[in-house]
Amino acid sequence: MTYLGPCTLSEHDPDPGERGHRIIPGKWIPATCAESDEARSANAVSPWSTLTDIDGEYGAPCMFAEWGSKDGRTPIVADIQWMAEDDTRPCEHRIYIPEASA
Repeated sequence: MTYLGPCTLSEHDPDPGERGHRIIPGKWIPATCAESDEARSANAVSPWSTLTDIDGEYGAPCMFAEWGSKDGRTPIVADIQWMAEDDTRPCEHRIYIPEASA
């Protein structure tokens, strides 16, 4: 079941009879910009989570996005870009490796 807040509509659930859906176990590993782009384009992804905090209201000014499989079970890639003018940190990327692939 893909949970979208309190929404459990059958249109969001690829297997309505299964109630044990969980994120597939795995680990996040650092990646380059090119590897992040490749992982995103090689998979049918949808946005899972985003944060745009350019003013730094909740910490360092940044833009964050996490992408995952459309069935809601496998994270794919996470990206963060630091937005402060004086912040010289490079963007950061992570790719999710499911345990079966690790």
